[in-house]
Order: sequence, then structure tokens, then C-alpha cells
Amino acid sequence: MKIAFDNFIHRTFYRWGFIAYRFRFVLFVVPILLTIALSFGFIFIKAQTTIDPQYVFSPKNAKWRYEKEILSQHWPLNEQEFWPGKSYDYNGYVDIIAAGKKHPKFGRPNMLRIEYLDELERINQHIINNITIPVTHNNIAYKVGFTDLCMSYDWKCFMNEHVIMLMPKERWTTFDSKFAEFADDIITNEVKITYPIGWRGTEPIYFGALIGAPHLIDKEGHFDYVRAVRLTYNVRDDKVSNISYLWRKKVASYLSDVEQPPSKILEFGMFHNESLPEGLQQVADILAPKFITGIGVDDMFIMSAAWHRTSTQHHVSRRLAEMLAEAAVAISITSFTDMLNRAILKQCNN
Repeated sequence: MKIAFDNFIHRTFYRWGFIAYRFRFVLFVVPILLTIALSFGFIFIKAQTTIDPQYVFSPKNAKWRYEKEILSQHWPLNEQEFWPGKSYDYNGYVDIIAAGKKHPKFGRPNMLRIEYLDELERINQHIINNITIPVTHNNIAYKVGFTDLCMSYDWKCFMNEHVIMLMPKERWTTFDSKFAEFADDIITNEVKITYPIGWRGTEPIYFGALIGAPHLIDKEGHFDYVRAVRLTYNVRDDKVSNISYLWRKKVASYLSDVEQPPSKILEFGMFHNESLPEGLQQVADILAPKFITGIGVDDMFIMSAAWHRTSTQHHVSRRLAEMLAEAAVAISITSFTDMLNRAILKQCNN
């Protein structure tokens, strides 16, 4: 004789109700003690947790992991031979997109206007020279800034020299009169400000990654309008990762200060290597308590309603058995779907 699934569940939960009542003290105390014991795992959770979305939201056999390993093997990061855009495996960066404040009628102004470039260079120099992190070593206090933390090439930091190059050539530097004509000839013939690639002698400058929405005026790539200019700061992450992290956070705080904005004519957009992980973590911190609280709450309402439908004339053990029997199917379905959901997520991440 075949027994219907729901009848089997009803009978099983009905019997479990009497067992649960009989061992109610054990079933009340053991979960509390088990929760306390397992809670000690939170001591080690920080060391074993990553908020890097690349690792959290992608499977272990994802193709990008293999590709990243190949790139790291063939083009390893050397913090003393670093050039922006030519490395694939670095974490200590802050990218800033600067644009003039939008006019309600005319839109974004031309960032090539000298007042905007001067303001951008002022911001750039402030970040390089004035944003520091206090550090104490051997009872001596130091102020660590960008030039102490930067990744370099031939011991020189990348300091966003392209901002100066976008200015009129007479603003680049001041030469002695006997060298002025010679220098002007070099600048005119050896330096080309073109899009997407400019040249400083034999050194290419990829303006395609440094300016946004240019208006080209000839086939060579000269431009007379730029909507936005990028600033980038790359700091070491090996032995000074904590200090670099604090410096990047301080830069972000400086540029995002609403009460005392860094500029009256410029607006900034930022992205650093902690932007996405921190954003996801903020969402998780907000939603996690709600999800945790919600687990099992639906079953609680079902059981509470079923309990109130039992007869008060019956013994507590029978009322408990009848309550569990009535809520059995709903509890089983929700529990099974929760386990199935977690199993699928676990399989996808393997």
C-alpha cells in the first residue's frame, strides 16, 4: 500500500512532537551550548575571509584565474620598474576622473581651459605633497606621503605630468634666454599632443586613457576640447600595504568631502581597488541582519498559527505533536528549498 508523501510527513512530525516534549530540556540547552561553542570561530573569521568580489563571486575554475596567473608569470609586477597601464597585477591604485562642474544650459566645460588645468594641477600637487599618513618608527614620528609610497620607474614616480602637457607650451617650464630658442625647437618637434597616442621624443603617451570625450580637429589626432581628465596614483602594496591603504582612504575622503569640497569649479569621480569590495561589504552589512533574522521566521509564524488552532483541553505534548503535524509540509518545503539553494550556490563556486 502506497503512503502519500504528505501523510508520511504528517505522521513523522506528529511522532517527533512527543519526542521533542519528552526531551525538551536537552533540545533547549544543547542548541544554546552548540551556538556558544561555534561562536568562537568568529575569532578567526577575519583572517579567513576575503571581500574581494573576484574570489567571492566566481568559481575556482574560472577562466580569468588562469589568465591572471599567465599574465602574472610573464609580466610580474616590479614596484621599482612600474609604468601605468603596463602591469596587470597590482592593487594599490587610486583613479580620479576630474571634470568641470556641469552648466545647466551648456553642459560640461572644456577642461583644456587654463583655469581648469591650473585647478587640476593644484589638486594634483596637493595630493602628492600634502596628504600624508603619520607613522612612528623607533620612537620617531614621520609623515609618509605619495613620493614615499609610489611605485616608480628609474626611481621616479608617475606624477600625472600629462596635466602640464595639456597646458600651453609656454607654461611647461621657464628656460634661460640662451636656451629658450633651442628648448622651443625641441618641444615643437619632439613633443606631440595627439589622441589617442601622443609622443614625448620616443616615449609614447597614451592620452586615450588620460582624457575623456576629446574633440579631434585633424587626422593626426590634435584636439581642442576635453570633457574630463584622469589622474592616477599608484602606491606600493607589498611591505607597506597598511600605510598605502590609509593613504588611499585619505585621498578618497579629501575628494569626497561634501562640507569642504576640494574645488569650486571641478567635480571628481573616484575608483580605487577597494571601491567595489567596500561597496559590496556595505550592502552585505545592511542586508545580512535582515536575511539572518528572516531565516526560519516564516516557519515560526506557521507553527504559531497551528499551535493556536490546537485544543487547550489536550496535554501540551499532544498539542505540540498536532502543531508540528499541521505545519509539517510547509516546514519541509521551505527547509528543502533553502538547502537546495545553498547546494546550488556551493556547486557554482567550486
